[in-house]
Amino acid sequence: MRILLIGGGLFNLTLARLLRDDRHEVNIIEKSNFLGGMCADYFDKKAQCYVNKFGAHIFHFDNKSKKALQFLKKYADLMEYDHKVLCIGNGNFTYFPINNTYKSLFSLINDHSIFDEFIESYSKKVWGNDWNSIKKNIEKRFKAKNSFNNDFFEGEKTFLLEKGFSNLFNKLSKGINITYNLEVHIKMLLRFIKQFDKVVVSAPIDRFYNYKFGKLDWKGLQFDFHYLKSDNDILPTPVVNMNTHKDVVRIVEYNQLGTPLNSHTSKNKVICIERSSFINKCYPVLNDINNALYKKYIDYNNVNFKDISFVGRLGNYKYYDMDETIQNAINWYSNFKK
Repeated sequence: MRILLIGGGLFNLTLARLLRDDRHEVNIIEKSNFLGGMCADYFDKKAQCYVNKFGAHIFHFDNKSKKALQFLKKYADLMEYDHKVLCIGNGNFTYFPINNTYKSLFSLINDHSIFDEFIESYSKKVWGNDWNSIKKNIEKRFKAKNSFNNDFFEGEKTFLLEKGFSNLFNKLSKGINITYNLEVHIKMLLRFIKQFDKVVVSAPIDRFYNYKFGKLDWKGLQFDFHYLKSDNDILPTPVVNMNTHKDVVRIVEYNQLGTPLNSHTSKNKVICIERSSFINKCYPVLNDINNALYKKYIDYNNVNFKDISFVGRLGNYKYYDMDETIQNAINWYSNFKK
């Protein structure tokens, strides 16, 4: 079969590999000049480490995404990694999400709640006026732990890519026809849709349909990169969340993320300061108004274009971790085969 994938992010690249290995003809159209979407990275020769263009990305897998881990192992060299994050709360560094070590101490020295200090202060900065309408969907992500565990991803298998995401994407896209620097919307697609048996879209559904019913809301981050000279690590952990800072969300030191192994030895440290912004489509604003609008687009698509599927974070208007994204692509492929 001839299959067209619109968007070259992690979902479509995983799906492309599965389809190509099953001897389907696969074509990808990508609006930018690189693959991977928000997961894209590059090797910084000056700092001797891989740097994510849009924030640090770390693979973590639970029992629901075992097949995703098996798939990834075929195409990437994985490094086991114990990911820990510190935040600045009450003027001190504290592991985040906070655990029983700090909860008891916090209640003794503060007259406000853990929720105010560690969840609302952090999340309000990102979501602004939308925070109250989506609070129930967000606060569970950073809920305080009922244990003494310091890991950010408690109880999950955590990995880094030894050779970066760009190397993974090159392997996943091998033998696949790719067109870069072209954005496709429905009117353009109708000119050549008959050439394909199936179309899979990982682009924003509202933009694809030329905002027929209106725009879906997104929140994003601005990424400011800096070089600093140092013989030693600058941050106490690779990622530090700035809970109470008025506009900085987090700071990342990429040399500490250990890819490749000698990245620590470079005296040129890459620091990224992340601030709340509308520049990138990172997080869908899942309030009642946007959920209803998204349903309107999906219903319209299902009635008028049954051979077009919307997938991934942008197409489904839902935040997915990378393990979920790969697992969802595997599930989509299994249903397609049936």
